[in-house]
Amino acid sequence: LSKSITVNSEGMEQLTAAFDRLGYGYIPAYGNFVCFDTRRSGVEMYQEMLQQGVIVRPVSNYGMENHLRVSVGLREENQRFIEVLESLSV
Repeated sequence: LSKSITVNSEGMEQLTAAFDRLGYGYIPAYGNFVCFDTRRSGVEMYQEMLQQGVIVRPVSNYGMENHLRVSVGLREENQRFIEVLESLSV
């Protein structure tokens, strides 16, 4: 349990630092996922990320058309997400 909490905390920090660096807004979170503002259609970005092997979740069904939900993963998984996000940044 302690290790899981540490991995999640470090992963959340890794993701939110990338959002800050890239200029993406996000909803502060304390769980194992974070929603971020894609600055465009979340569904379109979801599809583009999926084509590159990164699975995130659109949250348009919650009225958040320009947001995606990303789960905190292991450091390497988070880094892959960040790399794909950087490649799709406008």
